[in-house]
Amino acid sequence: MCLSQTRAEYYARYEAAVQVSGSQYVPEHTLIYDSVWTLALALNSTLTDQDPASNSTCDSGLPLENFTYSSEGLGRDIRATVSRASFNGASVSHS
Repeated sequence: MCLSQTRAEYYARYEAAVQVSGSQYVPEHTLIYDSVWTLALALNSTLTDQDPASNSTCDSGLPLENFTYSSEGLGRDIRATVSRASFNGASVSHS
């Protein structure tokens, strides 16, 4: 599913994929899908919010490529972009 698909289109594609592959239906598939999209949008937003002249993010001063789990500034940047994420997801509209 791309973000331009409707929920109904996503469900139809998911159901077809489950039938073709013989995989087990996962009731939480929409939440998983929306979680991945939220993270992808947040990372993309963090990258696009970088100052091209300094190659750093607006708040942390470090490029996203330098992220580690102990990078507090970059963690704040990513959390901030997650909290601003807004899209029509497979489970609900996120805003």
